[in-house]
Amino acid sequence: MSRVTLAINLRPLYPGKIGGLEMYVRNLLNQWISGPEDRRISWILFTNSTNHESFGHLTGPCRRILLPDNEFEGALWNHLC
Repeated sequence: MSRVTLAINLRPLYPGKIGGLEMYVRNLLNQWISGPEDRRISWILFTNSTNHESFGHLTGPCRRILLPDNEFEGALWNHLC
């Protein structure tokens, strides 16, 4: 069975600034990543310097990658390719 990697760009998410959308995204991630284990899915979460630590509680097949604000596109491609 092949493994699928899902990457999510969380850089636009600033804690306490987006309201309902922020809570919706956080609740989805909690269910998807911390819910019943599915060994076929691994996760990459691209974060910014403001929200990186707030996703530290997510465990399992999940990597958080802090992307620099001024080098977003280059850094993103380096991790995806």
